[in-house]
Amino acid sequence: MRLILSSRDGQGRQWLDSIMPGYRLQWIELDACLAASCTPRWLTAVTCSGRPQRENSTTAPRRRPNPAKDVPIMLQQFVSHTPLWVWALLIFLVTRGIAAMKPGETSLARLAIVPALFAAWGIWSITQRYGASWIAWAEWLVGIAAGMGLGWMLLRRATLAMNRSTGMLWRSADYSLLPLLLVTFAVKYGFESALSVSPSLSADAGFSAAYLLLSGGFTGIFIGKYCRYLSAARRVAAPGTMGAAG
Repeated sequence: MRLILSSRDGQGRQWLDSIMPGYRLQWIELDACLAASCTPRWLTAVTCSGRPQRENSTTAPRRRPNPAKDVPIMLQQFVSHTPLWVWALLIFLVTRGIAAMKPGETSLARLAIVPALFAAWGIWSITQRYGASWIAWAEWLVGIAAGMGLGWMLLRRATLAMNRSTGMLWRSADYSLLPLLLVTFAVKYGFESALSVSPSLSADAGFSAAYLLLSGGFTGIFIGKYCRYLSAARRVAAPGTMGAAG
């Protein structure tokens, strides 16, 4: 910011010094070229320094950060740059979760789709982000092992009936599948978005451990549930016999 004051006005200088104590005021006499343009020679220019640079009349004002407006804009950008196959996957997962809330017949091959999708997604992501890093693969596998135990326990009260003539499996309603699918998708989408915006996060040990353990853990839950279905189906002794899943 530049102010033009009279060099004869000593009180004006003192007043400026009192209201701007953090500024270093430098008084510069105007040269003869200003006088030639009919500017009185007794004017002096005051330049201020010592604080962040002030906006002048030729510079567009900077917009101050506004979290209430910036967050929706960032989310909109994420959504607009998300591939269509990701939203197609979300719709498919939602339909699978809703269908699982009703008891009915299904096949072991159909039940294997969800764990296979998340396992393939995890393998692709680790290959792209971490390559052959044995630490990354180990953390992911540890998460899968822990998740499998939890997934196995989630179906401890499930009831199954196997028709060996058709190979179809009757299962009771599974109310845990839909919320698990939504949480898993949200976690993976959040981490993948962060890595896309800032690929350097893959080199951060803490971020990578959280991502790989959570990704492997949620994938392991679906694998563990499938293993429970598979084990229970094999234990059914006769066609159409009801039995506890376990």
